[in-house]
Amino acid sequence: MIKDLLVGKLSQERAEIKAFHFAKLKIAGDYQDPQYGIQMELRGIQQISGGVGIMARAWKNGKPLGFGSDGTVEIERIHIGNPPILIDDVNGNINQESVDRISKELKIRKLREDPIEAVKQSLVRAIRVLGKENTPIIKGKFGNTAYQFYSVALGDGYCYHDDPTFATSRGGAGEGIDRTTANTNICFEYYQTVGGYWTQRDFFTFLSGTTINGGTVNTGTFSIKGTAGTSNPDSRSVCVTESTQADPTSLVIGDFDAITLNSPTELITRKTFASWSTTAFNDMTLNASGIAAINTVSGGYTKFCVRYDSDIDNVSITPIDQRYNAVNGYSADQAGTSEDPTITGDYSAAGGIPNKIYQLNQAVNRSNTY
Repeated sequence: MIKDLLVGKLSQERAEIKAFHFAKLKIAGDYQDPQYGIQMELRGIQQISGGVGIMARAWKNGKPLGFGSDGTVEIERIHIGNPPILIDDVNGNINQESVDRISKELKIRKLREDPIEAVKQSLVRAIRVLGKENTPIIKGKFGNTAYQFYSVALGDGYCYHDDPTFATSRGGAGEGIDRTTANTNICFEYYQTVGGYWTQRDFFTFLSGTTINGGTVNTGTFSIKGTAGTSNPDSRSVCVTESTQADPTSLVIGDFDAITLNSPTELITRKTFASWSTTAFNDMTLNASGIAAINTVSGGYTKFCVRYDSDIDNVSITPIDQRYNAVNGYSADQAGTSEDPTITGDYSAAGGIPNKIYQLNQAVNRSNTY
């Protein structure tokens, strides 16, 4: 199994191993996802640095979807960095265990290794974000600058500080860490009579520079798959900032304060806990600062930190025993799954030189629109 080849490897090595084995798969053909009403025609797969490029065209509810900045691209090559290999399956033979922080209940997530199905689900996720409806698609026009990056296993997770006072809980050094829980609380804050305040910060890293390689990012959407178990009595919001995590492939306790504590630059419009989906992907559009935070240097990592608003605004929660605010979601696990956090968008290649096939089809089919 591919997952067995990833044990003990660095994140770059893991991505390249998966890309190598993905490139040998035969994925041409049609695929339909009933959940989002998306149908795809897959036209092959190609290994690229740190991932794979997959050619596809798509329809939503029977109508063609366009790609590219103006929606005129019919067939897009979507670059998937660090591609997933596992999918959820109630009868799967791979178990991921986690313990709920409040109830102490053991949670078991069952998966199976299925690279073909995983990449199809990944494409649906990308197309859901990138596809444009009712645009002047040019038949036969190819694209080559869509991307989807999956977060790095063990590079993401959360750090926390538990202290009798809010000021120390928020402003002190890291006290604990969890790097391997796949189903976790995101933006978790907690008050208990014994122990006091719990402040948590969640970190997500993406190997983005290898694929973009000096290009210019135009759009970006940060997505986290929500799960059950939320609580928001104090009407909190999810915030995203940049982190200065020392090693993007291995989160450590000391990364708790690898952030700008006060008045940090926020990368999204805050998303309220009340609007957080517990069943679907929570898509958070990156603003100009968020797009600028995506590392485009070859080999570079993008590093995000998710915090709740009272942490950023320095406002304590109401000190009522057992009171907590949280939303739940999936982080990256060791082998990578189709439910992991992603950044999805499009970019302009370095130098602004279009793909040769794209350029040829643009000239030949300039007036041949749907």
